[in-house]
Amino acid sequence: MRLRPWTKTLYFLAILPVLVGVLFPFAVMLSTSLKSPEEISGYGETRYSLIPRDVEPSNFIGCFKAMDLGQCFLNSLIVAVGATLLNMLCAIPAAYALSRLSFPGKTGALFTILVTQMFSPIVLVLALFAQ
Repeated sequence: MRLRPWTKTLYFLAILPVLVGVLFPFAVMLSTSLKSPEEISGYGETRYSLIPRDVEPSNFIGCFKAMDLGQCFLNSLIVAVGATLLNMLCAIPAAYALSRLSFPGKTGALFTILVTQMFSPIVLVLALFAQ
């Protein structure tokens, strides 16, 4: 189905307020992170400006030093890579066995995988916290 140019324009105009509403908080967050503390507080100013007068990259440097974010990122990377490798170490042989080999219970295992994929993961997690 091919849309007429004016229909595309109407779709864009309908989506534009949603797009602005979603992206505006990110713009404010980025703008605030690049401002000096005095400019953030707005002391002595009557107007709020989204564009900072002076860009302060030292805010990011101070955050990295104060919170030791470099070490936190490294820890997260190690955990993510380790979990991915361990998952692949288990999943690849299982996928090969389910696709190529014939064994008792194969249909039941495939059915169980299919059923669990049909549910939202949060529903499956709820069972862990049920008493």
